[in-house]
This record gives sequence, C-alpha cells and structure tokens, in this order.
Amino acid sequence: MILENGWHVDIAEVTPASASEMLEKNDGNRSARRSAVANYASLMDAGKWMCSPDGIIIGKSGRLLQGQHRLMAVVASGCTVQMVIWREVDEDVFSVLDRGLKRTLFDAIGEERRLTEAAAFIARYSFANQIFTDEDVRDMVALIAPNHDMLMAASTSSAKKLSAAPVRAAACIMMMSGYDSEYICNVYRSLVLRRVGELPPVAQAFVGWSMKAPKLGGAAAQLDLFARAIVFFNPERRDQTRIQINSSQGAIDHMRKIIGFAGLLKGR
Repeated sequence: MILENGWHVDIAEVTPASASEMLEKNDGNRSARRSAVANYASLMDAGKWMCSPDGIIIGKSGRLLQGQHRLMAVVASGCTVQMVIWREVDEDVFSVLDRGLKRTLFDAIGEERRLTEAAAFIARYSFANQIFTDEDVRDMVALIAPNHDMLMAASTSSAKKLSAAPVRAAACIMMMSGYDSEYICNVYRSLVLRRVGELPPVAQAFVGWSMKAPKLGGAAAQLDLFARAIVFFNPERRDQTRIQINSSQGAIDHMRKIIGFAGLLKGR
C-alpha cells in the first residue's frame, strides 16, 4: 500500500535471508541489546511471535531506521515470521523514533503490579535464567494469585524491603509447599506493619538484619532476601534467633521443585 506521503506499508514474510539484507544498512542505531534479541528469538522459536503495527522502518536511502532487534532475532532463530514493513520513509523521522513511553511488563500482562512483580521474580529464577516470555509470567501469575491475594488481604502496606517482591514470592512458595497459610500471612502482616513484638524470633532476626543490610538491588541481593524469607516464613524455624545464609541455591532449588510440581517447568 502506498500512502499519500509516498510511504509504502505492507505485511510481509520476513525470512532470515531478507532480515540479513535489511540489517546490512543498519547504520546509526543504538547498540543492540542481546537480551532483547534473545527474548524475541525465543518467542519466534516457540511459535508465539505476533505481528504488531509496530513495524520495521526503512528509509528512502534503504537505511534501517527501526527494527534491528526483531530482524536480528529472525536471523538468530532461523524462523520466518510476519512483520509490518514501512519503506520509503523520510530519513528525518529517525530523530523521533523510540521516544515514546516504553510499555512495562505490567502493561503487557495487565495484572496488578505487585502480583506481577512476584510472579516475574519466580519465573526469572525458576527458569534458571533462561529467557521467559510474557505468557510464562501470566502462567505464574495464575499459579500464585490465590496465595498472593491472601497476603494482600492480610496487609496492603508497602514497606519497601519488608514487602519487596522476593519476600512476597517466598511467602507464596511456602504456602504452596503446604506450610500454614494463616501463620505465614500473620508474619507478613506484622512484618510490613513493623509490629516487631508480634513476630516470632526468626522474623525479628530478619528485621534486625534488614536495618543493617544494604539497599535492595541486583540479583544477588534479591536472591539473598528471598532465601532469608524462605527461612522466616517457615513455622518450623520460628524459634531461631539468627538467619545464616551461605548460599541462596537451596532456596532456589526448593522454588523450582514447587513450580515443577505445578507443571510449569516442562522442557526447562
């Protein structure tokens, strides 16, 4: 289709060969992000790629103005997929591309933010750092939602580190493991409301640690927080006065075991 301004737009089958040809004139774009390419390629491999109006844009000179990550994913996956392709576009359009507000995972999933955060945390580490899709997160949301809803009913207070996604993820995993949900929700409520006197000794130890620990940030810190939460949500360890974490791997292995029982790790 040719528009009044002379631009051409069509839905086309993009093959690895045609993608490589378009990438030959990939000049002046930002550095490619390997994680984005890998994510798109995994969707293509799984047959989950969807053609969207956000297309490949080719300038009048033949220069690639937008779409390098998607084209690189076609090459990497070896798949042929449908894409919208704009051609004969004015070169000065390049200056305004990709300047809009990026859609977040929460926008894409369409679920409540804190539930999505906890589900994404579990997906990220359950899948052993493999690329996971929005659909994987949706499946995880559906799996943990009943338990996460119980936590939110206990207390909707948001006390940053004390109610962070790794903490809520740990609570959900422990409830799914068969531990007393009422006990876990009561600990969570007292924790986020900072009612330290109502907490069992092991959770009081966590509060003491959290006041001295560095700010939450990075994968290692999040995993350490998750591993500690797995301990203090365990009613069998309520009388401990110290939480010693040498490695978060045991907590990750336990999470993968529980998620595996739910059938979400097939082929992973």
